[in-house]
Amino acid sequence: MIDFRLISSGAARIGLPGMGLSAVALAVLLSGCAQGELVRYQGMSLLAESKYEEGLGLLAESVRLNPGSAELRKDYLYQRGVIVDRMLADAAAQRRANRLDAAEVYYRRIFTLEPSNAAAQQGMAELDAQRRHARLLDEAQSLLGKGDQAGARALLNVVTVENPGEPRAARLRYQLEEPSLKEQLAGPTLNIKGRKPLTLQFRDANLKMVMEAISRATGVNILLDKEVRNDIKVTIFVRDTSVEETLDLLLIQNQLEKRILGENTVLIYPATSAKSKDYQDLKVRRFTLGNADPKQVQTMLKTILKIKDIFVDEKSSAVVIRDTPDAVRLAEKLVLSMDQPEPEVMLEIDVMQVDRNRMLSLGIDWTKSFTWSLRDKMSLLDFKNRTAADVSLSGLSVTANASKTDGDVNDLATPRIRVRNKEKAKILVGTRNPVVSSAATPAPTGGGSTVYNTSVTYIETGIKLEVEPNIHPDGDVAIKINLEVSSAGAQIDTGTSGTVVFPINTNNVTTLLQLKDGETQILGGLLQQQSDQSQTKIPGAGDVPLLGRLFGTTRDNWNKKELLLAITPHIIRNIPTGEADLVEMWSGTDAKLRFGAPNLKASGGSGVLGVSGAGAAPTGPAATATGTPTPPQGIGPRGSPSPRPVVAPVTPVAPSEAPPGPDAAEPAANTAPGTAQ
Repeated sequence: MIDFRLISSGAARIGLPGMGLSAVALAVLLSGCAQGELVRYQGMSLLAESKYEEGLGLLAESVRLNPGSAELRKDYLYQRGVIVDRMLADAAAQRRANRLDAAEVYYRRIFTLEPSNAAAQQGMAELDAQRRHARLLDEAQSLLGKGDQAGARALLNVVTVENPGEPRAARLRYQLEEPSLKEQLAGPTLNIKGRKPLTLQFRDANLKMVMEAISRATGVNILLDKEVRNDIKVTIFVRDTSVEETLDLLLIQNQLEKRILGENTVLIYPATSAKSKDYQDLKVRRFTLGNADPKQVQTMLKTILKIKDIFVDEKSSAVVIRDTPDAVRLAEKLVLSMDQPEPEVMLEIDVMQVDRNRMLSLGIDWTKSFTWSLRDKMSLLDFKNRTAADVSLSGLSVTANASKTDGDVNDLATPRIRVRNKEKAKILVGTRNPVVSSAATPAPTGGGSTVYNTSVTYIETGIKLEVEPNIHPDGDVAIKINLEVSSAGAQIDTGTSGTVVFPINTNNVTTLLQLKDGETQILGGLLQQQSDQSQTKIPGAGDVPLLGRLFGTTRDNWNKKELLLAITPHIIRNIPTGEADLVEMWSGTDAKLRFGAPNLKASGGSGVLGVSGAGAAPTGPAATATGTPTPPQGIGPRGSPSPRPVVAPVTPVAPSEAPPGPDAAEPAANTAPGTAQ
């Protein structure tokens, strides 16, 4: 940098002739430009070495040295923006890795480059909140380790309210809710583990008496809705059957339903639509789709499962339903069977256009015309006395032709197209030719010139290919092909000012074919052949056989064009076969949806199940409670449960004393009216 005062004083002291103040200022300006470029070069070198602060400092100095240079200012602002964005990204990466001190270092470096950067200020505020949340989560983790779940959940709620996306808070919340998560998702179930299977024998017994016997024998609290009739009679014979399956048999027989209230309590109510609305629990489920169309899924669920409460979010490609747990389970299977990735195929296509040109020219070209003339400025006397020197002839020539031209042109295009099933793919390899047209608008009455309106349209020429595959599950691929090979001819003079047109030579192929995976098919036969022969000869002499070739030229032209198309499909992903449970599933009856097959399995290996039988009796050793049941203590007319179910005492029966089973010739004569084992 050269100081202005030194230069001006030096110039005055030296006393250079003709050097005024403007020349000194120009010298300073040129020196400042050179100095600024040098500083810019040094700054860019430091930036390349990742010395951001020093490099940007030099770039700022170059702008100060030459404030009028837009190039230097652009470099400084651009480099500062790139470096600040890079530091912001590094700071965000450090925050995600929970290295908060390192992230703070990046933010403070940004402040040295751009003190008012809003993103860095927000990042520092979020860092403070993240540190505070980390302290709260550490304290909550400590309380959870000590068994204080309420205190841990209170601290966790503070963090989740301020930052719902905190990953550590999500993990801690899962630890708090994990014991009850299974019950929340699956709902309450009867705890039948450790309970002995039931063996029942009742004939025309009161339903409430049978329920009391089951409650006494199993310890399950059974509640009856007030609208369950008191006169229901039950005839049932089962052997070695679980508690829940026995209850299901009784409910099916008497058009009743159950609702499990806990692992030890069940409510029985009539199977009517009104009671189902009162007691049937409903679940809400959100399905996020990756491939299926939400509208199609909505239509399927409404048609198959008759789901009424359904919402479609097209923005996030999600479907939300509200229905019974069985309907939700069935919807899961149906949505999973539909939400499959679309099949894709890779099409290898070879387009070949072969042009063959042959031209043969053989003969002698004689002069077709000649001129004779007299010398200039000839008088009449000279014309009468003209000689051979006064006459000149021109145009006389003889040319021998013997040439042959061969030309082969192959236009080859080999595109590789990956396309989804039943989707169109288009390829253009060529040019877009402008066609200019002009329309004249007459001048209005009263004078003026004609106005021409010019418009330009574009015609695509070259190789245009359009394919639409249809992938079959057996590996075949049906392909709809539309191929066009075109070229623009020479421009045609229309005689209209400003109008440009030209002919288009076109070959088209449209077909539908079906190929195996990896099979190659060649489509050809688009053949265009043209041949012509022309002769140029002297009249009379050129018609003489054999010798006529000495007095003329023969030209033979032969042209042949052929278009070939070779296509090979390669299936990348076919239609998924689907698992058996996604292809076929049980769905209950027409009146009631139910997930799973109607299969009641006996708990014992040799259990016998009899419903509405007469004279059947269990066989084998078992614990037996006999006699006429007393009024149930766990069951009341309004379904009031007793605090603790009463279990009847059991008396072992020896194998030899057991009554004969249903396979015996005669039923047991001493069968009690009601027996529960």
